[in-house]
Amino acid sequence: MGTGEKGPADALRWERIAQPAEELVQALRQGLTAYNMEHGRIQASRPVGIFVWDGDGTLAAGIYGEIWGSCLDIKYLWVHTAWRGRGIGSRLLREMEEEGRRQGCVWAYLNTFSFQAPDFYRRHGYEPVFTMEGYPDGITRIFLRKRLT
Repeated sequence: MGTGEKGPADALRWERIAQPAEELVQALRQGLTAYNMEHGRIQASRPVGIFVWDGDGTLAAGIYGEIWGSCLDIKYLWVHTAWRGRGIGSRLLREMEEEGRRQGCVWAYLNTFSFQAPDFYRRHGYEPVFTMEGYPDGITRIFLRKRLT
């Protein structure tokens, strides 16, 4: 074998883990991110988040994503049920988009399930790109995007 080559796959130890430790998940994420940056000609990805706490210091809402090149990939947007219907989610989304623009993003991407908030995102200018069926109880996953510039 030459330098850098690995032996046969049967020399590896395989393990099925029902609830993998966070360190293992992060190791996968780091490996995939490194590969993506190498092959996607992107120098770095940067996490970005906006969080809202109530008067007791309890998390009331937040939005989290990653900026990868000129794309804002929104991973999570959540508002506690006690705070829904007050414009908090809309403000979080607007502020995240503005942060993406400040950091040179052209597009924002996200996905949601059919029982979550597809109409919310459409009202904010997100357009469905495709849907994925096959989830339990007829649920679909909807992938959306919005041009930020």
